[in-house]
Amino acid sequence: MKGVQMASGANKVFYIPLQHPIPLDPDSPQMIWDPTALPSRTHDSFANNLKLIGDAKRITKKYGKQMEQFYGNKEMPALSRVNSLDFGQSLPWEWMHLFAENIIPNMMDLWTGRFKGLDEGTEHYGISMDIWEEIGIETAASTINIPSAFVRFMGNVAESRATFTAESYAFWFMYLAPYLLAGRLADPYYQHFLGLVAIMKITLQFEFTVEQIDQLETRIIQWVSDYERYYYQYDDERLSVCLLVIHGLLHIPDNIRFCGPMCHTWSFYMERYCGFLKQGLRSRSQPWRNLDERVKHFAYISQLQAKYDLHDELPTVSKYDISQSEKIYQEYPLSILRTPHYPSYKPNEDLRNKLAVYINTLIGRQVQHISRKLPQIFPAWGAVRVKDGGDTIRSAMTRGGRRQERNATFIRYEIITGPNLQRTIFYGRLEHILECKIPDDEQQFWGNYSGKLLLLAEITPCQTFKKDATTQPVTYTQELRSVVVDLRTIQNVVGRIQVGGRWGIID
Repeated sequence: MKGVQMASGANKVFYIPLQHPIPLDPDSPQMIWDPTALPSRTHDSFANNLKLIGDAKRITKKYGKQMEQFYGNKEMPALSRVNSLDFGQSLPWEWMHLFAENIIPNMMDLWTGRFKGLDEGTEHYGISMDIWEEIGIETAASTINIPSAFVRFMGNVAESRATFTAESYAFWFMYLAPYLLAGRLADPYYQHFLGLVAIMKITLQFEFTVEQIDQLETRIIQWVSDYERYYYQYDDERLSVCLLVIHGLLHIPDNIRFCGPMCHTWSFYMERYCGFLKQGLRSRSQPWRNLDERVKHFAYISQLQAKYDLHDELPTVSKYDISQSEKIYQEYPLSILRTPHYPSYKPNEDLRNKLAVYINTLIGRQVQHISRKLPQIFPAWGAVRVKDGGDTIRSAMTRGGRRQERNATFIRYEIITGPNLQRTIFYGRLEHILECKIPDDEQQFWGNYSGKLLLLAEITPCQTFKKDATTQPVTYTQELRSVVVDLRTIQNVVGRIQVGGRWGIID
């Protein structure tokens, strides 16, 4: 595909729209590319172009430069010696730079009227600066209610975007903006924005079926076509919104077909590894030696661990390990209890009654009788961690009053309900984590639960009407009366964001 320049000659940049600008002459045809059959470069075409460029350079240096600009190539890369590489397909579009560092900031600039001096044209997608400042304030205020495992601290998106990293942009766009922009970004632009969020979440999958890739391709084609209609408007003076990164979206399905999921090729791995190396920098005069030593020492430890089985003696920082301050019970192999530990915790009468109500669902005895026979002491824990890299969730009873403490007490939990035994989704705040040792002296009363250990959670549910926040924006304004459930019903920690008088769930 050959790019198109503005007819006015305002700049020399080539843009790649699917539909070229509407001609001023009504009798002139409008060039339209079929997004389902875009011409693709091949490995052989790259090699042929580089040969032509080399031939041109031998004629004159200026001619060689012109050919480089025409083909978009310069010289044969060093990796061409690797015969298994296909230069037409082995270099996919990279997720972090495509979405987080280009498309997302550009969309924000379009909405706020800061994109290359363009106004809204014939559409109405703009967000006033007053509203944008409100969004910035709500963004900054939301961080305290979002677990630190989700994202680092985020500032005011309206005033301090310079502090936003790729991670910040991606998180804000996918998880906060659906709530922040609701009712502020007009339809159909809001629905179009949600379409891009859906595309981004799909591309984060760890595996795909052929049908899912085909469906993703259909979504992307529709989104790009609507993008051109809303923001480009087929106007020659608005060609600058048709950036190469927008066209790059159309190649994602083919990239996944050939190279696999985008998480296998994104830059986050290298960015984090560079951060690991940076921690070893100590010398201003010999930083390269510091980097060499950092890599070498890490390799030493890895080899010693592998050769002599010293994983316990030479531990690495891993959320898969169980520390001395944690406890795991055989009956609950996926729930790791964490300090603080209150071995002599005595629940009040209200909580005790709720514990009896839950046990009533297990053994069918009267609540009053159960409450009288339950032990007086219920050892309590301050937090729980889901085994094998799962979330860490804190109970509200141990949450301090420090201003900057991140709130990790809200959870998603699932319970089997209804005559069809359907798994139902709930959200709420984890109040207590309690050990309940069923007495073993009255087996006839307790039945099969006699002498058993139960790990129970008191939760204050949010009124979310059983909606799933992973598939749609879910908000609530009301909290319900707390209930007691089995600890195994807890799935993961969630975040929240307050917009006006409503709270949005981030799952």
